[in-house]
Amino acid sequence: MLKKILPLAAAVAALAFSAVPATAAADDTLRQISRYDTYFRPYFGARLGTAITSADSECHRYSVCNLDDDAVFTVHPYVGINVPYTTSGVVGGRFEVEGFFNSKATFRYDSRDYNRIYRDRLEVSSSGLLLNTYVDFYTLDGLIAPYVGAGLGIVWHNADLYSQDRHFSDHRNDLAMQVGAGVNFNFNKHVGAELGMRYTSMGRGWNKTYVDDIDLDSLDFMAGLRFTF
Repeated sequence: MLKKILPLAAAVAALAFSAVPATAAADDTLRQISRYDTYFRPYFGARLGTAITSADSECHRYSVCNLDDDAVFTVHPYVGINVPYTTSGVVGGRFEVEGFFNSKATFRYDSRDYNRIYRDRLEVSSSGLLLNTYVDFYTLDGLIAPYVGAGLGIVWHNADLYSQDRHFSDHRNDLAMQVGAGVNFNFNKHVGAELGMRYTSMGRGWNKTYVDDIDLDSLDFMAGLRFTF
């Protein structure tokens, strides 16, 4: 998990340092996008992308668990509101309610029954609800806005374990959190696009039979559209 957080932290720092406004003395007509974003303005949108999902496992003493990562499709619809952090139009913020839905991830691993080794699999589909907050740094007169953000919420897992010719099902919910960074591209004061990446911790998804504990997390790469009123 630490190996995933460190490069993400470096990316967040790089985006923050690149967010120094390049046109502080710009004309009012050019700064209309960032000036509008200093008011409370609701918005909605969706992010689509790929979630590279991994499972860190503590296994039963009769198991040998080396779970493979899996890349799945993820969709994140959301609604939120822009918050006037400053009146200069340079630094803004957002609060957001976001849902996410990941397609089924398949984790394969080895389990051992005495001297026999089985190639088993765990299938997990996950969905959740997050409360996010972001800080936006408006550059190029508000047309480009790097951001950093974090969120906390709940995740639901539906899991199927196919172990040694047997099948078990499990349903579970747990806490989820995310931290990420990206860039918004504001076409005008109503429509924008987004590119971003985030680390998402999705809690534990299994706790019985041959797999004792599995901590699920993902590194998400997403693109999206946002519409602001």
